[in-house]
Amino acid sequence: MSHKFFYITTPIFYPNDRLHIGHAYTMVLVDIIARYKKSQGYQVYFQTGSDEHGEKIEKKAKSLGISPQELVDKNVLLFKQLWKELGISEHIFYRTSSCTHKEKVQKIFIELLKKGDIYLGKYQGKYCVACEDYVSEGKAIDNNLCPAPNCQTELRKVNEPAYFLRVSKYYPKLLKFYSQNPNFLLPANIKKELFENFLKNDIRDLCITRSDIKWGIPVPDKEKMVIYVWFEALLNYLNSEPGGKLFLSEFSSEKKIDDAKEVSCVVIQNKDNEYLLVYNKKYNKWQFPGGKLEKGESAEEAAKREIFEETNLVIEDLEKFGEENFYANNIWWKFYFYRTEKYSGELLIKEKETIGKIKFLGISEIQEINSQARDEVNEYLLKKLTTCEIVHLVGKEITRFHAIYWPIILFSLNKNLPSKILAHGWLTTSQGKMSKSKGNVIDPLELLKKYPSDLLRAYFVAKINFLQDGVCDENLLKEFYRDFLVNNLSNLASRTNKMLYLYNEGIIPEFTSKKKDLRLENYYKMCILAVSNFQEMMDKYELTNAFSQIQCLLNESNRTIQEMAPWELTEKGEKLLLNLTLNYLSNGIKIIAFLLNCIIPETSKKILAAFNIDYEKLNWNNLLDFNLLSKIKTKPLKKHLYTKL
Repeated sequence: MSHKFFYITTPIFYPNDRLHIGHAYTMVLVDIIARYKKSQGYQVYFQTGSDEHGEKIEKKAKSLGISPQELVDKNVLLFKQLWKELGISEHIFYRTSSCTHKEKVQKIFIELLKKGDIYLGKYQGKYCVACEDYVSEGKAIDNNLCPAPNCQTELRKVNEPAYFLRVSKYYPKLLKFYSQNPNFLLPANIKKELFENFLKNDIRDLCITRSDIKWGIPVPDKEKMVIYVWFEALLNYLNSEPGGKLFLSEFSSEKKIDDAKEVSCVVIQNKDNEYLLVYNKKYNKWQFPGGKLEKGESAEEAAKREIFEETNLVIEDLEKFGEENFYANNIWWKFYFYRTEKYSGELLIKEKETIGKIKFLGISEIQEINSQARDEVNEYLLKKLTTCEIVHLVGKEITRFHAIYWPIILFSLNKNLPSKILAHGWLTTSQGKMSKSKGNVIDPLELLKKYPSDLLRAYFVAKINFLQDGVCDENLLKEFYRDFLVNNLSNLASRTNKMLYLYNEGIIPEFTSKKKDLRLENYYKMCILAVSNFQEMMDKYELTNAFSQIQCLLNESNRTIQEMAPWELTEKGEKLLLNLTLNYLSNGIKIIAFLLNCIIPETSKKILAAFNIDYEKLNWNNLLDFNLLSKIKTKPLKKHLYTKL
């Protein structure tokens, strides 16, 4: 059995002020993807949080006469209020001012310092406080302004001792990775800009400390220096609980060792999809069972012998599923990996000198054990036994940090890179870019006082092409509310519900294959196509195209009502065709509501409730089964789901 994990993150937001509509946009997009992946059977980890250190926070707190911690605590409450009002699903909220984050960041700093990937030097150059970013002389505009399009504030000159991340060391590896993984960063135009502006030539090492501020994580043994806010902020993805479990070590099959000691290791799986581990008293670790090959013994023979000698189990039908070299205790070991679900005998500890416990454990338990006491072999097997996708969704203005420096930090830590980085565009108004000086920044909390959250959620994917810039203002929201929620979706649900009560006492008729009608057969084909295309688009992170599949099915449903004209079928006495039509339309609404569940969950629930359909019983395997709704008694929709504003 494959265990499927999905870890998706937003950037951690800067709590120096209230959030704006762009933050709401990012959160909703990630929530939609997370909900979709849950429907696909993944164990989903959805993480957001707050980036709570840096000079901007320090200055803002001082101007208000409060401490930086008091400032971030206050603004974080506003974050959480907004997430609640947007209908954001279960998630992890990570705060960089926590003691745990500080300890883990300092530990990583020391590790990379010992490795030589962090070194002490001197920084001379310019710094943008607004962007919390170092700016090279050649990038500054108008002599001394920040080049970031939404910033252009005056730069500060900095001249101080500083620690640097050895970016240049991993520059060739980064280029090779991008050439081998062309879809790692999307959209393509963002990747093109990244290469033209930052990766065209060799890149400089990154300064990762500051000496002129206090609000940050101190460099170990250098209390007057703090770790650069971007360096420690990026580590939130790794330092959280899911990050510790799912950012596994990188393994290279290129290692060829001639004199390695040979070991067989066996993955034994029970009927509950748990795996047998033994507690090795010598190393104080939980490990998968196995042991060294004896002279003249094959790897498979050693696997069977070792398992019996350790656990008393007799194993059979071994499947070999990997080989890898590991370096431990100053020795190279060559491991042969086998797996089986067939075993017999009573589970016993036979080698009591070396084995303290023996137990079947679930994947999540093994991940937790490995995050607390890392074991390379366990990590290798976790990668083999699980499907894990890690996705970062970020605003395009912070792509450089995530697409250059974050991979390099992971290279240095010998960790696998995320599966994908998605960089979305900016929201503008009909008057152009949002800015405080123009007074056109949209406060999402104020907007949600006037409009339902599902309107914003649907608008964000329907009217703003995913990963592109888009316009968001109240006039467009009102227009979309009228066209989609009132005239299309709400109208279809009400019409169908009303016809069920007019023609069949509110009961969804039984599906039958006795009556054939080409128009209904074509409608069923449209349902199949909508479901298939929706999944295909969502799997490719084409959210706007996925939404268009729902729109197409909505339009087709309304067209089918007009073509089939149930009122005329009643007059003609064509009861069988009338019932079949009502069944098809009810199933069409079921499919539409199911597909919409990740986008507008509250509206989806209301539609399904009106048709007395249990969402928990729906899945991608039975969604197109038109027998599923047969003879269900619906609830009368006394008023439209949405009415004109």
